[in-house]
This record gives sequence, C-alpha cells and structure tokens, in this order.
Amino acid sequence: MNTNLYMTAMNDVKKRMQDGVVQPCTTTYGIAKQKELGFNDIELAYALSAPWAAGIGTTTTALEIAILAMLHFPECVRKVQGEIDAVVGRDRLPTFEDQQSLPYTGGFIKETLRWRNVTPTGIAHSATEDNTYHGMFIPKGTTVYANAAEITLDPTVFPDPHAFKPERFVETTDPRLINHRFGCFGFGRRICPGMHVALQSLYIVISRMLWAFDVLPVVENGVEYIPGADDFTLGLVSRPANLKYRLVPRFEYVKELITMEAERATAEVAAL
Repeated sequence: MNTNLYMTAMNDVKKRMQDGVVQPCTTTYGIAKQKELGFNDIELAYALSAPWAAGIGTTTTALEIAILAMLHFPECVRKVQGEIDAVVGRDRLPTFEDQQSLPYTGGFIKETLRWRNVTPTGIAHSATEDNTYHGMFIPKGTTVYANAAEITLDPTVFPDPHAFKPERFVETTDPRLINHRFGCFGFGRRICPGMHVALQSLYIVISRMLWAFDVLPVVENGVEYIPGADDFTLGLVSRPANLKYRLVPRFEYVKELITMEAERATAEVAAL
C-alpha cells in the first residue's frame, strides 16, 4: 500500500479545511473526530481511503465484465441501445432521471454481475460461534468464504444459468430476482455499504457508453478477436485477462455532445 498517496490525499483535505474551502465529507468528519477515534495520522489515512480502495477497482472490473458481455452478446446490446434511443433520443446523454424508464438496461447490468462474478469466492467472514452445517462442524473464529460464483449459477433461482439473459431480471414476478442483491457485494450484515454507489456508477457509465458507441471486437491479422468468456485473472477480484475492444461512434455528433457534457461536469466540479 502506498502510504505517501493516502497521507497526501488526507493532508490536502486538512489544508482545505484550514483555508475554509472544503466541502463536508467523510474525510472532514474523520479528521474532526481523530482524537475521539484514537487514530494516528497513518491509521486515519488508511481508514479514510478504504471506501475508495474497495470501490474503484471492483467497479472498473465490473465495467470490464460488462464490455466482455457486450462483445459476446451483441443481440443484447442492440436491445439496450434500442431502449435508450426510444427513451432518451439522440439530442442528449442518458441521465439518472431516465433510469426507471430503462428496465432492460438495468437487467443487462444485473445479468452482467450475475454472469461473471467480480469476487467469485466472496469476501471472508468469521464464524462468531460454534456451528454445525450439514453435518460439518464449524468452530467459532473459523474463516468462511461463500462460493459467490456458484451461488449466482444456481439453476433453481437462475434457470439456464450459463446463458446471458437480461430478461430474467425484467420479465419476472419472482421476489428473489426482483430483490436480488448480487453475490459480489457480500451477504448479511457485512454486505458492501457502497453497493448502491457502485450500481449507480455502472448505470450511468454503461447507459452513456451504449448511447454513444458500438462496442466492437478489434481486428488482428484480418480476424476479429473476441476475448474468451472464461479468460479471467485469479484473485479475490477477478477481471477479464485479455480484454480488447473498439468504441465506434453511433452517430456523427457524438464527440460534440460528449465534449459539451465533459465541460459542464468540469465546471460543476470546479464550483465545489
């Protein structure tokens, strides 16, 4: 871990607090409560960085898995784009206000997280008391991993589990699917508190990407290259190992609208 990176980020917030130009946030709260929390500077810097460290890599990996799905299931991409075109049109980018009117797009994101799990082994839990499960004794303090990847392939909940079907989350009355909470975020009391931020981030990026671009295979030696659907790195967070793709604008003034939106966003951030 890079101590200098985290200390620099925290010290920047401290300086802005002293200058009176900081917006209230988790870091300002933590700094104000540092003595009460009993943290030294390095401990506080690491604690405040945890949501960033946990959320950035996992969310970008989920986006990479979504792009892998786009390459393998172009017919689903065309349905997403058709829905977005009908709701949003071509004069503006999708917004959060459009989200409820884009159910198939939401189903595509949910199916992406189910199809290939960002954290296939789940996150470690610890048994708080002795327990017996299906005849197996689990002593208190035992580290337990939920097989998240296998859970999201359970055919009793997800029929034809190896198929990519966004419709399973759209055309359903099954409360297990309507209220599905995704194994990649963990389970129970320790479920990821940033789950909703991650889902909203994926929505706005994926909807805008598919509004603006076709996601196509790269061409190598005259042949389209599509990364393997099971070619993933090994580790707690598992990502597509050899992802390559092309983004091709869907209409001629995409660049102009994206540039305008980027300038608007930059101005809003500067105002903070």
